[in-house]
Amino acid sequence: MKSFISSLTLPLILLAPLHSYSQEDDQSGGGESAAEASVTGAASQPSSASSGSVESNPVVSMVRSGIPIEAASKIKISNIKKLASAGVNAFKVIAKQAAAGDITVDELDSSVEKLDVSTLATISKGKASNLKQALKDVASGEKSPSDIKSLADTGDFDNAYDLGDVDLNIYNTLKTKTDNQELLNSAVKETGPDSSSLEAMSLAVTWVDNLLTDETISATLPTIEVTLSNLSSAPYTYELVRLLSDYGALGPNGDELINAYFKGENPTVLSNTGSITKALPNSTSSTADFLPYLGALSGGRAFLNEVDSETTGNDTVIEVPLENVTLNASNNIDFTGGTIYLGNKLPKVIDSRGDDASPADENIYIIGAAKDLKFTGDVVFENRVEGGTNNIAEDHALVIGAGDDLYLDGHNVEFKGSNLAIGSGDQMWLSTTKITTGGNLAIGALNELSISNAHFDVGNANSATSDPDNVYIYANELINISGLKFDGSRLDDVYMEAVTLNLKDIVFPASAEVTLRSQDGSLHFDTYTNPVKGAVNLTQVKHAAISTSDYLSDAHFDRSKGNGHINSKTGHLHANGTTTPWIRVRAQGTVAAGVN
Repeated sequence: MKSFISSLTLPLILLAPLHSYSQEDDQSGGGESAAEASVTGAASQPSSASSGSVESNPVVSMVRSGIPIEAASKIKISNIKKLASAGVNAFKVIAKQAAAGDITVDELDSSVEKLDVSTLATISKGKASNLKQALKDVASGEKSPSDIKSLADTGDFDNAYDLGDVDLNIYNTLKTKTDNQELLNSAVKETGPDSSSLEAMSLAVTWVDNLLTDETISATLPTIEVTLSNLSSAPYTYELVRLLSDYGALGPNGDELINAYFKGENPTVLSNTGSITKALPNSTSSTADFLPYLGALSGGRAFLNEVDSETTGNDTVIEVPLENVTLNASNNIDFTGGTIYLGNKLPKVIDSRGDDASPADENIYIIGAAKDLKFTGDVVFENRVEGGTNNIAEDHALVIGAGDDLYLDGHNVEFKGSNLAIGSGDQMWLSTTKITTGGNLAIGALNELSISNAHFDVGNANSATSDPDNVYIYANELINISGLKFDGSRLDDVYMEAVTLNLKDIVFPASAEVTLRSQDGSLHFDTYTNPVKGAVNLTQVKHAAISTSDYLSDAHFDRSKGNGHINSKTGHLHANGTTTPWIRVRAQGTVAAGVN
């Protein structure tokens, strides 16, 4: 009987005029079916429709889309009218979903009835796979019409459904924390199902959203800061570092670092692990406690908080409490030039030793870029409030760092405090520049470091109360220097380390004890244009205490102990009668925190 009725109904539907839809939906006691409406409203003249439009009788278009007449007859006429009013695109793509079997006619009928016209029009413009899932979710009750409407109204329909089986509560909550869609998608994927995970991720997204903001800085620093003690013990730390790693802010080995911290955790799924301090094997309260994990960033190089095998004892110089370390971070940073007042970010410590405070009392302030950092003008960092007095005591350090590359070309940087560190997670270029700091200077890159035509001026603060200061230069792979002078510095030690050191046109001051550490600790001369990999390569390099006129050569060194333990033949005679070679060439191994 059904097949007979269908065979009679089909030609009537195809000929039904538009006025059939003027009848009330509640005719015959309820929602009238498409077949019934077409029969009662049949006329002798067919409807016409131009290309790209819905037939004047949408039921005709519904059937012509490929939906069998028997199936089409089950759809409420009110829903067909509603879908037609959502526009040509909505009608066609949704009807075709049913015709292709991607959704059932029942799912079409139910979802169209539940969703409003505007939402139907919007989601029909999205990806077919996302539209299909949304219609199924609404029809089954998996998601409410208001969930889909909220996504449609904010333009996030495709973004949300691209994430797969997304929890819309998680999505909508995190959406309020950032406008960065890439960050939002990463956060949604990595948020656990429990409320504490969502709470933790919300805090992490807020912080990373600020971090992913590019900053142009001339006189005023960004206002959002965090102390490492809060960061390391915060319940959202694991979520935070996962997001930072996704963006490359932890360098190319970021995942290895995370896996080293969070042993036993699945590195691809957040599980609300909590703080770094809880994940570390021992109690973590100072910067020194993180040294064993730096090998994950440096490609396997190990760092320990101890003086190496040539001396004894324990070096506490880097044991700064985490509550004394503050991070001010952005995405890309451009220092355009000017004077920056640090205010009270690095306050003077009252210490019985005067200007040379103990590490437990020292403060570190970090200005960090998740990606690149560059200087496009001369910058002076005043370690004071405007109108105040600079703190030049040896009780602090200013750190300027980039998660990726750092560029300083043709401009100068001066820190009117004591200790200054400049670092990059990948490569660094320092060219035609003067870097001035009152205390120690540390420069490091986790890939290659290039220095040319540079002048480092260090150690001239606190000359009456503090010892001469040091320069530390580190790179994972290569340090390439062509032109470096230390004129005017109060310099004690110079330490350089990389797999390969390629040094040219350098004059080390007569006061400086120099340690050069490469992979194999071998020493070669006049090899700048073709350096020996893994070695220390010296070309036109002088040490003023060895000779003010002659470049260093093989005649100046004692090789009797072999590669990895090569010393200059002359050295620094100390008051206690011991002598330290002016230059020591060493091989890499386990690296101490102190200078060998």
